[in-house]
Amino acid sequence: LHLLSRRQRQMCIRDRKNTSVLTFIETKETLMLKLKAAICDDDTKHTQDIASKLEQYDVVHDANISYQAFDKPTELLHLYKTGERFDILFLDIEMEAINGLTLAEKIKEMDRHAIIIFISFYPSYMQASFRTHPFYYLVKPVSMENFTYVMDDVIHSINSDHRFMTILHTDTHEETINVKDIYFIEIADSKRQLLSFHFSDHIAESRGTLNDWADRLSEYGFFLCRRNTLVNLAHIHYFKNGTLVLDNGEQISLSRNKEREIKELYTKNVFRLKEL
Repeated sequence: LHLLSRRQRQMCIRDRKNTSVLTFIETKETLMLKLKAAICDDDTKHTQDIASKLEQYDVVHDANISYQAFDKPTELLHLYKTGERFDILFLDIEMEAINGLTLAEKIKEMDRHAIIIFISFYPSYMQASFRTHPFYYLVKPVSMENFTYVMDDVIHSINSDHRFMTILHTDTHEETINVKDIYFIEIADSKRQLLSFHFSDHIAESRGTLNDWADRLSEYGFFLCRRNTLVNLAHIHYFKNGTLVLDNGEQISLSRNKEREIKELYTKNVFRLKEL
């Protein structure tokens, strides 16, 4: 969790006295996130090359990145199956046991928010890589200049993706969370203005109105899929018979008059692909 400065906590307390509901924490400070990277290439020379560049980048930019290197894609896949996760993955495409495209597909099934950067001698693979929504496609040999450009964009994207807020629970204790970790918000009790905030591993309750939160979270990719539910578009896995299936397996019925609009918004929520 992001530690708040005294000034930020005072702002939250003042705001809570006025609203008695949830409070956004707006901060211009750089978030010191600890990032984990995985490098997978069955040619150890190329694995060491990317590892060396990542270490150089970390020293120069104080990026707080740790990494693990794999020369067997099956080992990386096994770690994912045991629950291990990485923020950034550098994957070679031409590997014998499992090629990088297949490996990326299997990883995305378990963690579709992972940032994948493909590395290959052959630009011709780029079109085939679209189906896994990679963040970048780097062509070997990778220069330090291009590597730095990619990593700057990755760090900026990750920091931009982290917006923190404090929830004042109904029992008055506080919880600081990342907006992107909210799967959906629903009305638990309209008379008491009680809302339920659903996360991957727990549900938090607080007082407020859903319309207020729809306004506050609209710029973060949230959408009122029905009158009593506000959903995070980033966690929609697919649509099925008028139902939203989220990437944690939960299902939310979709208002018929909202279906077209949310599908259009969802299809616009795509990853950029750049070739260097």
